[in-house]
Amino acid sequence: MSDLEQVMQEAQSQIKSSSAVKAAVEQGQILVNLWPLSKVEHMNNDMKYAENLQVRICRVIVSALLEQRVSIADAEYVYEGADEIPGVSQDQVNALMQAYDMYDSMDDYSRNGDLSVITSALHEYESVFSSEQWDRLTSCFNELEQYIQVVLRDSYDFTHRFSSVITACLYVLRTVDAQALLEKTVILLPYINELCERLEIPRICLDAKQCESLIQSLSLNDSAEFIELFASAAQLEWAKHYEDVLWDQVEAKKRAREEDERKSREALAAKFAHIEGNKTSNIEEL
Repeated sequence: MSDLEQVMQEAQSQIKSSSAVKAAVEQGQILVNLWPLSKVEHMNNDMKYAENLQVRICRVIVSALLEQRVSIADAEYVYEGADEIPGVSQDQVNALMQAYDMYDSMDDYSRNGDLSVITSALHEYESVFSSEQWDRLTSCFNELEQYIQVVLRDSYDFTHRFSSVITACLYVLRTVDAQALLEKTVILLPYINELCERLEIPRICLDAKQCESLIQSLSLNDSAEFIELFASAAQLEWAKHYEDVLWDQVEAKKRAREEDERKSREALAAKFAHIEGNKTSNIEEL
């Protein structure tokens, strides 16, 4: 039995019994049932979500690699084309540009399964891995691609495809011994997203804290915890994606205005409460 087959055998029973996986699948199906999108505003919202997703993922990557905070504003500014930002180190700007290039370079994989675009995109980060780990990683990609092609030949089933993504992520992170380094995990986030896209399920995003929790589960060799954490992250992301697609700018402005008016009324009531209190006291005295 190959290492991948062992991971599959280990993970499948845990995935079937996982309440987090079940909840994620339900949320994911609610999201995909929105398609095909028919309203222009929903299409625009989805495009904006995809742009924000890239910014969020690349921000996580750079923060982990440089071990420094990257602001959302700076990450968005570089995404929009800036190659320098006053007051921000050039190393951070360059790292953001590199991360965006890697993310974009992987795009073809989800359409045609060409693994060369994955390895080529990751080549700039090869130094994060030892030579042995890099060789194992590329071998792992090839082995997983054979597995993914089998999954794609089966009839479409959301649960099965999501389970395949979880299994693939568990396998690839174990292969490169990712439990020791956050950098190895975050660098592979774009590949994980392209894998989701290739299997026709929604993309996901893991923040630094979620990645660290996954690493902790790997260090304890706790695949059940890994599955729970990964599925929970997917559910949260798919709920966000659903809300972002259906976001109504007019309704949002209306609610914001109503909320501002409510707060103003409450503030005025609090401001003059002592006056009303004094009136009541004076009446009682009379």
